[in-house]
Amino acid sequence: MVAGVIHYLELLWDFARETGSIAAGNEKLFQEIVWPHFWAIQILLVVLIVWYCLMHELARVVGRDRMICILFGPMPLPAV
Repeated sequence: MVAGVIHYLELLWDFARETGSIAAGNEKLFQEIVWPHFWAIQILLVVLIVWYCLMHELARVVGRDRMICILFGPMPLPAV
């Protein structure tokens, strides 16, 4: 939700600077925004945030060394 609001406010800021006021910028934003693109970015952000949280919690539960082994395979033994 926060990322969506911030993304919308970023777009609103650009349009408000062009038009001279926030109300006119908001009206122009609604006329010119490409909604499928906006929602695609929001979905991508949600997926990335969920993926990060999932990996962070998995690494916390499993452990750093085991996580590296799971992702990259067994580490070679050091030469003696």
